[in-house]
Amino acid sequence: MNGLITSCPQCASNDISTYSFYVACGGCDWSVQDTDPQFTAHAEALGWANVPCDQPIIAAIDSLPADFGAALTTNRAEFPKGHPVHGAWPDSMTAAEFRMSREAFGLSAEWLAERLGVALKTIQRWENGHRPVPEGVAREMGEMTTAMHMGAAHLCAEFLITADDPVLMIPRTGTLFGFPASWYRALVEQIRENLENEYGEQGLAAATFRVVYFDEVEAQS
Repeated sequence: MNGLITSCPQCASNDISTYSFYVACGGCDWSVQDTDPQFTAHAEALGWANVPCDQPIIAAIDSLPADFGAALTTNRAEFPKGHPVHGAWPDSMTAAEFRMSREAFGLSAEWLAERLGVALKTIQRWENGHRPVPEGVAREMGEMTTAMHMGAAHLCAEFLITADDPVLMIPRTGTLFGFPASWYRALVEQIRENLENEYGEQGLAAATFRVVYFDEVEAQS
């Protein structure tokens, strides 16, 4: 495969995420590392040729041009009247916003499709912008953000702040309480944010908690 990687050669999903060091599929475990010629071709197709693939991540960030922010910024007037960007938040979501929310929750397109009761292709069409995200779905994604912050993250923060040298256990694979392991990894950062912003100095201290997989604890038993 040469050039830009837009779909997974293993499962055909177009749930492709690109990082500075690899390309990964959200639908399965397929990925291309930065040492693979496919990644180099992919990076070049994205216009990343000026940032060597073997360059350290921090150095790559430091090498961003001074007009980086300006290069990413535009205004709503640039979009046609019917584009979702003109809709009112949170009843309207653009394709990019929908995918960002899903990835921020640590959820695969397959998992979200099942929970929303739609086909995987429907999720992919929303994320590709081939079909508008329904208002009800946009609102639900917004409500999930609040629920994650005020619900799950809050419950964990309340226990971590009272524990001595707290260590948070999360699943390595599979599901727990109906959520996939990837959701728990995303939850960790939300918990840290809650502790740092809502509990004063005690929260800042608790926010240094370590994270391990459940099976690591079981192995020590």
